[in-house]
Amino acid sequence: MRFTLPASLSSLEDSPYNFTPYPEDFDEDAEGGDRENEFERLVTDVTAVIGQSASPLSQPDSSKPCAYAQTNDCPHRILHQNLYTLIRKFTSLSPSLQSTTLTLLRSTIQDEVKSIEASDDFIPSASYAKLGLLMYWLSTIMSSSENAYKLSKSSDKSTSTSSNFQTMELLSNTFTTSSSKLWTRSVRDENYVMCPCRLSFQSVENRHRKNPITKKIALKIISNTVKGGNCEATVVAGLVDLMCSCDNAASEVALVCKLTGSESFGNEILRDVINSCRNGSGKGEISAVNFLPHLAGVQGNLIVKNWSLIMPLLGRDVYQFRSAVCECIGVVCGGKIEEEEEEEVVEDEEPQEEEEENEEPKDDRPNREKTVEQLLDVLTQRGHDQSSFTRTSVLKSFKTLFPNLPVSRFQPVTELAIDRLKDKTVIVRRNAMILLKGCLEENPFSGSLDPQPYEKKFKELTQWFEDNELESATAAKKVARLQKEEEERERAEISEEEAERNRQEIEHAIKTLEGYMEEEQSDSEENLARQAERAAKTKALEFTASALSFISSLESTNESLSLMLLSKSMSDVTEALRFFVRAKEFGLPCAVSGMRKALSLIFSNEKSIQEHVLTAFSEVFLSVPGTSGKTLLEPKQIAHNLIVLCGESSMSERTSIEEALRQIVSKETIPNEVFLILWSVASKATGPARSAAMLVLSMASSADASIVDSSSRLRHLCESGFGSYVETRKDYSVARSAARALMKVGRIEPGNEAKRMIGEDIIEGLCAVIRGDWIDDNVDGADTTRKWFGAAEDSINALFSFASEPDFHASEMIKSMSMSTFSEDETSPLRLARFLFVLGHVAIKLLLYTEQLTKELKKANSTKTVVKQEAADKKNREKKEGEDSDDDAIEAELGVAQEQEAVTEQMMADIAEKEIVGRGLLGVFGPIVIRVVADETGEFGDNLLKQCAMLALCKFSCISNAFCTKNLPLILTSLENNTDSDTTLRANTVVALGDIAFRFPNTFEPYTPYLYKNLRDGSDRVKRHAMMVLTHLILNDMIKVKGQVCEVAMLIVSDDTSLNDMSRLLFNELSKRSNNPVYNLIPDVVGQMSINDAVKKSDFNAIMTFLLGFITKERQSDGLVDKLVKRFETAASIKVKRDLTFCIATLKVTEKAVKILNDSFKLYKDALFDEEIFGFFMSILKKGKSFATSNMKQVVDELEKKIVEENSAGSENHDAANKAERAKQKAAKRQANKIERKKALAKKKQELEDIEEEEDFIEFNPNKKERGGEEGTGEAGNEEDVENIQANDGGVFGAVGGGEGKKERRGYGGRSKKSRIPA
Repeated sequence: MRFTLPASLSSLEDSPYNFTPYPEDFDEDAEGGDRENEFERLVTDVTAVIGQSASPLSQPDSSKPCAYAQTNDCPHRILHQNLYTLIRKFTSLSPSLQSTTLTLLRSTIQDEVKSIEASDDFIPSASYAKLGLLMYWLSTIMSSSENAYKLSKSSDKSTSTSSNFQTMELLSNTFTTSSSKLWTRSVRDENYVMCPCRLSFQSVENRHRKNPITKKIALKIISNTVKGGNCEATVVAGLVDLMCSCDNAASEVALVCKLTGSESFGNEILRDVINSCRNGSGKGEISAVNFLPHLAGVQGNLIVKNWSLIMPLLGRDVYQFRSAVCECIGVVCGGKIEEEEEEEVVEDEEPQEEEEENEEPKDDRPNREKTVEQLLDVLTQRGHDQSSFTRTSVLKSFKTLFPNLPVSRFQPVTELAIDRLKDKTVIVRRNAMILLKGCLEENPFSGSLDPQPYEKKFKELTQWFEDNELESATAAKKVARLQKEEEERERAEISEEEAERNRQEIEHAIKTLEGYMEEEQSDSEENLARQAERAAKTKALEFTASALSFISSLESTNESLSLMLLSKSMSDVTEALRFFVRAKEFGLPCAVSGMRKALSLIFSNEKSIQEHVLTAFSEVFLSVPGTSGKTLLEPKQIAHNLIVLCGESSMSERTSIEEALRQIVSKETIPNEVFLILWSVASKATGPARSAAMLVLSMASSADASIVDSSSRLRHLCESGFGSYVETRKDYSVARSAARALMKVGRIEPGNEAKRMIGEDIIEGLCAVIRGDWIDDNVDGADTTRKWFGAAEDSINALFSFASEPDFHASEMIKSMSMSTFSEDETSPLRLARFLFVLGHVAIKLLLYTEQLTKELKKANSTKTVVKQEAADKKNREKKEGEDSDDDAIEAELGVAQEQEAVTEQMMADIAEKEIVGRGLLGVFGPIVIRVVADETGEFGDNLLKQCAMLALCKFSCISNAFCTKNLPLILTSLENNTDSDTTLRANTVVALGDIAFRFPNTFEPYTPYLYKNLRDGSDRVKRHAMMVLTHLILNDMIKVKGQVCEVAMLIVSDDTSLNDMSRLLFNELSKRSNNPVYNLIPDVVGQMSINDAVKKSDFNAIMTFLLGFITKERQSDGLVDKLVKRFETAASIKVKRDLTFCIATLKVTEKAVKILNDSFKLYKDALFDEEIFGFFMSILKKGKSFATSNMKQVVDELEKKIVEENSAGSENHDAANKAERAKQKAAKRQANKIERKKALAKKKQELEDIEEEEDFIEFNPNKKERGGEEGTGEAGNEEDVENIQANDGGVFGAVGGGEGKKERRGYGGRSKKSRIPA
């Protein structure tokens, strides 16, 4: 009788097992220590029985019907009964007894297994049954342990657990290797074989990440179960179920497939997983589908063979399926698809013929490469999947392909990574950047990607192919040309002789081509060498072209990286900066240009971003590539990098570079040798390098003034920036850089005679630049003057910061310029433009200088007052108590000080208001500025002159309120009159108006609409300046946000990206304020845009969707619904009502909003006939139903019923009204046509009567012969007269009478013409 595994442990107490809970001599009533002693006695008895023989189960009593049903006095029966009791109460045993029991159980099983392996005969059923009983007991204990671990989630790395699994592995191996001894015809009992396997399933589910030893043994048990045969289907079902229930079991199942080495087993699991994914998309299927990439790593051929089954998963809606397939493709292609295993040779197979044995093995590499290409095509397409997780999986899969990615795939993969840099999801952009850096690092071209060597090589190869063109190619071109000419001649119909001559020429050319081709295909050494050289050149050309294409793709990333630098995500910014650093290591030009843009982040509010920017700046421009900033470059190279950086940068970029250099110099990162080299370049170099070096020095002096502020260096600066080199070459860029450096020095302190003398020379050089002494208007054109403007501006700034008496020098300079400007009868427009520019900028600097003096004076007075107060306090402490006369004196003195300070402030204000552009020197030239701007006579038509005059007038207006009040209308009038002619003038004026509004907000307030009006200018540049100015004024509360803000809102959908961004930024900043002004602006914006026909529907929807997104509070949302609903009553058109309904539908729907719509139903019911409006209201009700309470649901249902009824009735009424209106229009048209016809008939009749009256007065001529006929016939009359009448007014009579002209005229009036002629 074979042992049958019971359903539960307690089933062993039933027939046929017949075990009892306790042995007969066991004291069941014992408690505490006595009960523990009873269990120890059972263990002792078991140990004694086992010790009687090496294998107590190896010699069973086969005479009994069953080994476990023996008599009670049998030692084996005592052993089994005691073990059953110990196992039944296993959890109640002490740890030591548990360990001893397990040890006894394992040793007993091991001894029984050894006896089975040692035996050569078939195992008796009794031994087989005892082995099954012991295995069942051990599996029961292990299963209980696994369940306890699953509940506790604790780490179990005990030795006993590993030993238990080792015993189970021993049993599994025995069932596999000794199946012929255990089972008839080697057909294994599934109950026995699957017992260790099920325990392994539990272990994989619970412990596979905690105990690697247990995991390894469990996987071996499962693989042994599969290798033994006839249980494969059960194991497959168990593993698939395990993957569905356990998220992390897929990798272990793949390892089982690898351990079994059976392709059919892995194929069965793969098919089951795919079938489950086809039929469902739950959590279990999502966990199971992760098996695909793990299987691809161990048996990639299975994935390729079953690709037709896997491919449909890419069409599923569950993104996890698509992601798993993409990962699977990456693993398969990364492993290059391992070659298929060799087929097993069947012994009975007949020997093949010698020819087949001698055949060379078939090369399957082309097929594998083709498969890889197809799979990579699929993977590339999935790079644009709708799910960001799938797109991320694609990018990660491509990253794993390095360095095995085919060379032909580098360009497509690079382009995919660049394209995904614009993805809307952060995780996709991050992985795209990682992939792009991988493409850069693993590129197959070289360590340097500087495009110049490749471009040079490409030109050389192209020229070589042009110079060494094949003779056959030249002959082929000639044949093609002759054939084309032949076709043209055939259309021209030439003679047969000429046609024959042409055919002979073509035949000769073809024979020549064939001869060249035969010669080139010959096997001569010379020809083979030529072919080899051409093949090598062709490969080199293809390689160079691929490298240039790859470099071009990387260079095109600047736009995407610029957007990433502006991202709110920290990872985007850091990844972009790291790419610039890595690109610099490969010599890509985009590293420098990208870092110039990235330096604007140096002003970020986040400290970490500033640190990343400085680190990247140091690694790109100061450090040796690849050293992470630890090793600096040579000083000469650092100087060169900084000169190139500043020389190619814009004005905005230079501000960021200066801040970066300031922080780096303050940390003393740059060696002093670098500045010595820069001074040498600034003194000796020519061209842009000279000005760039001077500019770098000026930037560095922001952190360390000693770089410029010394006698020797000031002398170098004077000679380099204002010396003969600049004067001769008129290189105002060098003078400008020198002036910027002087601004960092400050005023020369008295007492330093050397510096004072150098300072006089420097001031003279600054004045020479400002006066424009080196410009000859007869020789130099407007371009030189344009270059002078920047140098003059910075020179004036340097003059007011460096000179001790800048007002005196400015006065002398203006007097000198006025004399030279107006000394001639005809003033040069360029010279006058320079003079007006200096006037305007000097005026602004005088204002700033006055304010600076005021601050210094207040500071001095404050210091003096503090000193007096301290002295008085000290004096009072020395005096006796009760004497307070000095306190009164101090208070009186302090009052005088405050009064004096107020007088000083008023005096300085009067200087700014009345002196600078009023009674002062600059005020003398104010009328000239006004006259040039007004240009009433039209004599000031030069654009540059107009720009300078307008700029000077605006600067004058920023100084004096009275001057501004008087001349602001002139500025606005000139701005309006200059609509198309000069964009620069309008752009500059808009910026100046912003300054005026900031300084005198009350004066400018009535003219605010003129500033908004510039948002409709035809130039994007003017609109950008206007938007920038308005943003600055609104956010600083200098102008009120009124209805004109609709002009700003319309720029949200502008094609210009900068305008779009600035308008969105303005509303975003407004929404952050406590009162949320956007809420108050929306009704006016909706009203103005609804009546504006120029606003498209799509634009309106986009604008309002953006603005309404700032309404997050329910109270504000309900208030807007109330305001917008009330506007239905005054809406003039159905378009306005549609726009109002769209806004209401876009807002958040609340209970109060639904009540408002229900109470205000009469206001909008007349518009419900429109299907678009009806659809909006139905969407509102749908949202309301999703959160409506029981009471609210009644209101929603009632409102829905009314809306539906009104829509039906309104649609019918609207259709009827339209039909009636069309009928009315047709009737009115018919009536109008009838009246017109009557008028035309009356008019023709009147014309006929007038003609007949004229005939009555025709003079009678007796010499003319009348036509015959009786009087009553009406045939008398002059035929010629009748013909003349018809000629003059043809068709009149026909139109009136409708018949022939003669008869109708004869019968008209009832009498003949003859009777009407007077005698």
